[in-house]
Amino acid sequence: MDDVTQLSLEENDALLKFVETYMRTEKTRKVSKRTREHYERTARLYFDRPEEALQTKSKGTYYARKAALIFVAAARMIAASKIKDYLSSFKAARVLQLFFTYTDSATALAAGSVCPIDGAPKVGKRKSLRGLPLDWRAQLVAAAPSPSCREWMLLLAVAGVRPAEVAAGIRLQPIEGGVELKINGVKTDRGHGQPERVISAVGPLALMLAVGGARTTPETTANAVSVAAGKLGRKVFGVRRSHLVSAYSFRHQFASDLKASGLDGLSISAILGHSVDDTKKHYGTSKQARGLQTTRLVSATRTVKVLKKSGFLPTRTTATGSAPQR
Repeated sequence: MDDVTQLSLEENDALLKFVETYMRTEKTRKVSKRTREHYERTARLYFDRPEEALQTKSKGTYYARKAALIFVAAARMIAASKIKDYLSSFKAARVLQLFFTYTDSATALAAGSVCPIDGAPKVGKRKSLRGLPLDWRAQLVAAAPSPSCREWMLLLAVAGVRPAEVAAGIRLQPIEGGVELKINGVKTDRGHGQPERVISAVGPLALMLAVGGARTTPETTANAVSVAAGKLGRKVFGVRRSHLVSAYSFRHQFASDLKASGLDGLSISAILGHSVDDTKKHYGTSKQARGLQTTRLVSATRTVKVLKKSGFLPTRTTATGSAPQR
């Protein structure tokens, strides 16, 4: 990156105008402490040489680096501008300019640059479910290379949990025909999500999960769970893009089954670990349901909020009913 002290007068004026426009039109994003720490680690690697962030063949890696550098650069630029440290402010602005198209238009400024990496567009998890067989979850469970991996796949399939929730350990209690699961939620900052939810599941995969008896599953890492799901997907279904499987494919499939089950929307949201009813629209569709399981919400910490109509969900002391999934 060129030293900002070597800029021409025209470049200096343009950069100053960029700083003023960005600060007038953009707001600092709020992120979790964990995300902020991840962004700072990425910035330490690339902030002084942001062009190297483009040296990857992965779109996912590019966008991850881009998000980190934009967040850190914006924060540093704003902080430096407030104390009139224009040199630091301009250095941060040069990082931002690498990823944003400079213009007087706030709309274009916010649009961001096009990813320079060629490749086929990414297939969303909901769309990728279309190319999978009806029993794709059972196939992955059967193909698991170790008992721990098999348990992870069962947890993903039976409860639609996030990898980080598997990593934290889940309390299991066998019940007739299946299992009851006590899940410690993630993404619970600032009143979001369900810090704790208890669900029951009755069906073939739930029975497999119950075989080990009452227990708390061993803690692991979210990355280990995600990597295991991806490897199994490639092993069982190959590398065709329409058949790509990840840990979140299970979550989308689980949501699809819930939506087709006749279960009320507030219970579905709580089962998925949400505290706002509208969030579930991002997961699965009823047309993609392939469930042979009955899922019921036993309790949830927080009331599920409804954005467009009145409604409430009983809290953890009260159980709700459910309908069987197709």
